[in-house]
Order: sequence, then structure tokens, then C-alpha cells
Amino acid sequence: MTAQPLFLDGGSYTAAGAGGSEIGPWSAPFNLAPPVDFTNAGNFGTVNRGSSQRVEFNGGDNTQFVEVVFVNVINVQAEVPTATGVACLARPVDGEITVSSSLLSTIPASTPPDANGDLTSVGAVVVGGTQIRDVTTFTAQGLNNGVVTSASVNVVTTIFE
Repeated sequence: MTAQPLFLDGGSYTAAGAGGSEIGPWSAPFNLAPPVDFTNAGNFGTVNRGSSQRVEFNGGDNTQFVEVVFVNVINVQAEVPTATGVACLARPVDGEITVSSSLLSTIPASTPPDANGDLTSVGAVVVGGTQIRDVTTFTAQGLNNGVVTSASVNVVTTIFE
């Protein structure tokens, strides 16, 4: 097996699988759009939920939407943690999107570490390109419909105040 890079540049690729006991071998060419860059990621170490937040980005192409997600996972040590977030979409050509304080205020505030220093919540701002127009479908023996799509994401951890 040839070692593959951890990240792929935009371009044309082929996804393939050898199949198994229920699904036969398959192959599907797909296009990976150029990545979307989160250009003001350094502004999000802390998010004031009472203020609108402007997210800036560049890159991508017209086959994508830029997805912006603010999310906080609380009770991370619990068997079933709780995640609350807000997701918004923009076009790459827009270069920015402002997420309103009325939306951000629905996300719970981050909680401090517990007495042992273990995290009790994890907040993140996620910005990435989601492929929407150039989706590849394929079939294989034992499989009616398969889909290959792609996304590029940038994640910054944050504290929600």
C-alpha cells in the first residue's frame, strides 16, 4: 500500500474500495474543490455570546457553500455529552458572514474544568467548504446508491462567555 498524504489539495481524485461479503468492488471519480481558509481564526479564542461575530474566509469555489458552525459540547465527561450549536451557510464569494448575537445566545456558556482539572465543556468555531454541486454517485453489486462528496474544515477551540 502506498502512503497517502494527510491532506489533499483541490483536484481530481478517485475513491475506490475492494468490496466485501455484501458489497462488491467500487470506484468513483470525484473533484475536490480548493480549500476554504478561515482568515480571522485568531479572533475566536473567546466568543462573547452577547455580541454578533464576524467570520472572514477566502478560497473555495462556486461548487461549495462555506459552512460556519459555533458549537459548545457540555458535560464532556458524561456518558452522553450535550452539544448545542448554530450553523450558517455563505457563498465563497461573500468572503464573510456575521452570526448574530440572538443566535449565539442560544449556545450555553462554557463551564470551567472540574476539581480534577478535567474539561467539562469544549467549544469550537468550525469554518469549511461543503461540496454541494459536484457530488458523485455510484453503484456496486449489493449497493443501490453510493455517494462521494468532500469538505474542507478549519477548527478553532473557543470559550463561550
